[in-house]
Amino acid sequence: MQVLRSSTPWSVLGIVLLTGVSPLLAREHMAASSAADHVVAAVDVVLTHRVIEADGTQAIPISTESAFTLQKLRTGSGATKIRLTYRPARPGVSASAPRTPLVGARVEYDPASQSTTVFDEDGQRPNPRLSLTRSSAALGSFDSWLESLVIAPADVSAREQALERSHGRPVGRVGGLSRYVQVRGEFSEELLVDPESALPVEVNVVRQNVLETHTTIEYGTTARGQLVRQRLRSEQLIDASSGRRSVVAVDFSNVAAEGW
Repeated sequence: MQVLRSSTPWSVLGIVLLTGVSPLLAREHMAASSAADHVVAAVDVVLTHRVIEADGTQAIPISTESAFTLQKLRTGSGATKIRLTYRPARPGVSASAPRTPLVGARVEYDPASQSTTVFDEDGQRPNPRLSLTRSSAALGSFDSWLESLVIAPADVSAREQALERSHGRPVGRVGGLSRYVQVRGEFSEELLVDPESALPVEVNVVRQNVLETHTTIEYGTTARGQLVRQRLRSEQLIDASSGRRSVVAVDFSNVAAEGW
């Protein structure tokens, strides 16, 4: 599997990719729990959050980790719905380890009615306290977000044109990556892009000469040559005086979709 990543020290600091597309697990994810529902796309997601000091040491001993499987389904009537099922973040941990209360719970979102239904652990009984007939949250964005994980290599020219519309022409190279810069008021955004794929691999946001946000993105390739987003890691400055940062890492694995 080919992995695109920035060559700068920031982007390789402790970043270990999860597995990419697994044909066996992909088939499992494409199996819907209801015979009337057909899975169009699916992905496993692990989200980790921790707080670090300016020197990279962990400021708070405990890191939070959550995991879920996200599916886009087509119902028997042809409608679309989004299903999110929580699962253990690290399968196989000791039975004595603290159990996440959400494991096994399921959330279903209907983009048409904007209704959200939360089911209990056995997936059978809706929780009326947490379910909403009309959600104010933009959960429908999961639809396009899920589809955007798979990227067509042939769209390089279109991506380059979109970058130039939003950031202008590249202003040089850093470590073999095309460098785009956009200034908005007191914020300066540096975007480092792989020139072969025209995909961003690093984003830095500076405010008054202080790095406020640092984000790296990594990609892999499927057996059919499609590019797949595998990991996003973002550091956000939360205390300018100490340099303390919040770090969120999102790992995508077992991406599956119709047609590949």
